[in-house]
Amino acid sequence: MSTHVGPGYSLPTDEMAESIQSFARLESIILDPVYTGKGAAGFLSLARSGKFDQEQRLLFIHTGGAPSLYHYQTLPSSKK
Repeated sequence: MSTHVGPGYSLPTDEMAESIQSFARLESIILDPVYTGKGAAGFLSLARSGKFDQEQRLLFIHTGGAPSLYHYQTLPSSKK
């Protein structure tokens, strides 16, 4: 998971922004950009990697942090 930290603590990455937008749009779950956003980016990367069978259930545990969203008004846009 350390490969998903990006350039440093609290510094946004494109993958983190994409995971925040995906979780919000598809699941109505709000993630923060410091911990859960980057954790979700790693989770999605692993889920998409093909290391798991499609029948396997994966669980992402959201640990909170939504109040820190107000500090990060500008996030990188996700690429589609």
